[in-house]
Amino acid sequence: MLVGLTALTAVSFSTSLAWYISSTVLYVRDLEVKIKADRDLRVATDRNGEYVSELSTAQLAPVQGSFAPVSTMFESKWRQKGGPKLPQFYEYRGSFVPPSGIYEPDQIESGFYTQTLYLRADDDVYVTLDPDFCFARAQEDVNRARAHALAGLPLYKDFTEDELFERLNGVANSMRASFYFIEDDKYFILDPNKEGTTYYAGLLDNTKDGYFDDYIDPNYQKYEVVYGEMNDRSLIRYGERHAEDIPAVGELTSFNAGHHANTYLFDADASAAAGLEFKAEPALGIEDLSDTTVIENNPFAVLLHRNTPKAFQLSIYLEGWDHDCVNAVMGASFSVGMQFKILREA
Repeated sequence: MLVGLTALTAVSFSTSLAWYISSTVLYVRDLEVKIKADRDLRVATDRNGEYVSELSTAQLAPVQGSFAPVSTMFESKWRQKGGPKLPQFYEYRGSFVPPSGIYEPDQIESGFYTQTLYLRADDDVYVTLDPDFCFARAQEDVNRARAHALAGLPLYKDFTEDELFERLNGVANSMRASFYFIEDDKYFILDPNKEGTTYYAGLLDNTKDGYFDDYIDPNYQKYEVVYGEMNDRSLIRYGERHAEDIPAVGELTSFNAGHHANTYLFDADASAAAGLEFKAEPALGIEDLSDTTVIENNPFAVLLHRNTPKAFQLSIYLEGWDHDCVNAVMGASFSVGMQFKILREA
């Protein structure tokens, strides 16, 4: 029954600048979605448009601005009221944190690719993603040329060309693809290179000064800012202050920074003991995709009715909470591919 292949392929993503140093600009060089089918499984950009086996770049919506690290945290905000909505993306843009210590992220409309597409089959079938044809991988030839160009520049004086090449190849690790089936209100996130769990919260050096951000409370005491989505902010616990700055060990990134002097430091262990839980990204890895025809046990299974279009919002983005989304990937290129297949008849 594993017939009918639908391939969604986005190729040649390229990043141009960094997540950590200054501007977080990224850009996409090419984007292409292709559909292939052994069975009459087709795709369209309009519900009443032409359903075809292949879509070219010219037929797709453009990338909304330059690619930038964004996040799908606070999913409940766009799903809690008024029925299904389209996915929303967030980022922390500013540097001022109010005395409450709570900094709400900004919803953004650019920095990622997104478009509503429509699937249609000639029978009642369940569709899933094919784990053998879903990937995100570095474009090593492009990254090798980029590493050669960067080698010897002052910013990279501590790295050999081979080390730069290896770092650039890490860009694909923070890439995500999300699929929101609007009618069913089903939302799936695919992390093709998933290793462990990404959490939507933690300390950040959002001010890019080499130290984790802090804020001054109404009593004029300084505390480190805990950004992101968690179960209960009142469970955050802090440890002692230090008279001197504690510099970072290793490469500075948004996730690895020092601690300012005279600031109450976030105590992760005490917070966890108090019951604090950071929101985990509900992403599926390749190993999570399944061919089981028991639909209740399949983490990605969508029902299509005969000759009835089903809308889904495809988004391709870089998850800003992924710890691979750092300076080391600037100027890198990667390719991604996703393929649908018919799981079984309904």
